[in-house]
Amino acid sequence: MDPAFVDVVNRFGLQLQALTLDPEKPTGLCAMNIYHCLSMVAAGSKDNNLAAFCQTLGFDADGLKAMVDKTVQLDAYSKKNTAVDLSSGSSIWHRDDFILEKPWLETIQNTFGATIGPLEIKPINDFIYRETRGKFKDLIKDRDLAGAVLMLITCLYFKAKWQNPFEKWRTMDKSVFHTWEGKTQACAMMNKVERMEYAEDKEMQACFLPYDSEAGSSGPEWKAAVILPKRYGMDAMRDILRSFSKSPDLLLALLKGGGGGQAAASSSSRPSMSTSSPHPSAAARTQKISLSLPRFALRLNLDLIPALKTLGLGPAFVASEHFAPISTGPLRISRVTHDLFLEVNEEGTEMAAVTVIAMRKSRSRPVIKEMRVDRPFLFLVFDSTSGLVLCETVVNSIKEA
Repeated sequence: MDPAFVDVVNRFGLQLQALTLDPEKPTGLCAMNIYHCLSMVAAGSKDNNLAAFCQTLGFDADGLKAMVDKTVQLDAYSKKNTAVDLSSGSSIWHRDDFILEKPWLETIQNTFGATIGPLEIKPINDFIYRETRGKFKDLIKDRDLAGAVLMLITCLYFKAKWQNPFEKWRTMDKSVFHTWEGKTQACAMMNKVERMEYAEDKEMQACFLPYDSEAGSSGPEWKAAVILPKRYGMDAMRDILRSFSKSPDLLLALLKGGGGGQAAASSSSRPSMSTSSPHPSAAARTQKISLSLPRFALRLNLDLIPALKTLGLGPAFVASEHFAPISTGPLRISRVTHDLFLEVNEEGTEMAAVTVIAMRKSRSRPVIKEMRVDRPFLFLVFDSTSGLVLCETVVNSIKEA
């Protein structure tokens, strides 16, 4: 898989995560799922909209086809490790009277492998329910279809067991989790003491937990990273996300720094933190760690439009002819939402994601006919049932006689 493209998708996800942080609730997203859905729309854009997608998704206008191909390749690569249950599905749903352009439709079907169906509640919700293994039921409501002519939906499901599970008897059910607001929440805290990949510097601590992997697989080796800022508060988390998004090589060095369990650097030789820029720069090495990690299950929903506008996609939300490769007539994106289910427990991790993009035609402005009565006219008083004219007057002067 092209490492430069992986950096592009990672950067995109980290930027979205930084822009959607909320001090009062968890925020989470599956960047690959969102990128995949947006790339299907990008494949049907031109001119200003294509330029906006280029800026947001990180590709050149003449590299649209290459971006689409790499998106599909990334999806295929992610499924190679059969020890992990990972599946994905793409779909488009359109109104019967909304005519799709054949070249774009062929790209959606043949390249993305998307299914096509009518813009109706039941088949859409059945697709989401099936593709997320029942984690999202009746996600789309009747009101969500109002005004929409086209809906694009991508789903992703992931389930994996820890290579070294947490022992349930070590879980402390009456533990405490501290929020950014200084409040405390009751939680079940899982615990283990073992050798694992670990990194630390002035800004953070990080550990890496491997999932079961297929021996000899040429596919991904899935792990979980737990990154804990040392500074307290949302700004510390945002700084780390922004640092990684600005310098993807730092994130790559951290995630690959364990070297498959070999010490990448001693504590004294690890890169030091820059005092001018808070870039996390620790290298991972295997050592004995006492880890306490909350057991949790979350259902999250994000409206991505504000963040995507910040990243440069603003023109796509204004009706224009720049979606002509999809269909003729002014068209705009009216919705980009992302739903995430995430559960982490003693056995492993289960995750499901759904990205929904809805598109609308521009609302045609009513033609206003002007009638300026500034010359002689006929004035009638009449019965509309019988047609009887009670009074008829030719008004050629408005002065009293």
